Amino acid sequence: MNPTPHQNWWTQRARRVCVRVNAGWWLDYFLPTVLVLSVMAAVAVLLARHAGAGAGPVLGMYAGACALAAAGCLLGARRRFETVRDGLVRLEARHGLRSRLTSAEEGVGDWPPPIGAPDDGLAWAWQRSLWHPLVSAALLAAAVLIPVRPAASEAAQVVEEP
Repeated sequence: MNPTPHQNWWTQRARRVCVRVNAGWWLDYFLPTVLVLSVMAAVAVLLARHAGAGAGPVLGMYAGACALAAAGCLLGARRRFETVRDGLVRLEARHGLRSRLTSAEEGVGDWPPPIGAPDDGLAWAWQRSLWHPLVSAALLAAAVLIPVRPAASEAAQVVEEP
């Protein structure tokens, strides 16, 4: 049986809801992890610069660790991910459709007609989400930009007799 235009419209909106919710769950896992990695990377950059090495290799390892953390957080957050059916339930609740979408998905009843502007009722908490990357960037910038005097080797030190 071919999907109806109404079914396509509602399932497309439900997929969008799922993407937003699932991205939120992933960010909820990933952003604190990036902050911890940034603290460790900032300390490592300062130590490397104090030892006379550059910050480049440490920042490369940091980027790799962030990529691995992104994948790991995706796996960890997947248990909380929502399906298209969950998105339909969210849309039903938001628009007062009284289970018309899920019952139509089950084949009981018809799909309701599309509404003007589908509001999923979700809103990003940007203030909560932005402070992790901002603090991470500030820590790494400070670790790279703070003047650090490399440790002098013992052989290079001039020993003066008293």
